[in-house]
Amino acid sequence: MALSEQVKALVDEVAQNTSIEASATMALTTLVGKIADLEAQIAALGAGMSAEDLAAVQDATKALSETAVALQAAVPLNTNTNPANPAAPSA
Repeated sequence: MALSEQVKALVDEVAQNTSIEASATMALTTLVGKIADLEAQIAALGAGMSAEDLAAVQDATKALSETAVALQAAVPLNTNTNPANPAAPSA
C-alpha cells in the first residue's frame, strides 16, 4: 500500500530535519514569522480597540516576539550535538 501524499510529505520533511538544532532553529524561525503576522493583524484591528486594550495587546505581543528572538540564539548554543556525551553542550 502506498503512502498518501500528506504522509509522504511529512516523512520527507522529517528526514530532512534529523538535526535537533536545525529543527529547533526552523521552528523558532517559523514562530518569529507567525508573531510578525500576529502583530500585523493586531495593527489592523487597532481601530476597533480602546487605546488601553491595544497597548496591552501590543506589549504582550512584543514580549512574545522578544522571547522568540532570544530563543533563536539560546537554543543552538545549548543544544547537545554530541549524542555520545549527553551532558555536553554544543560546540
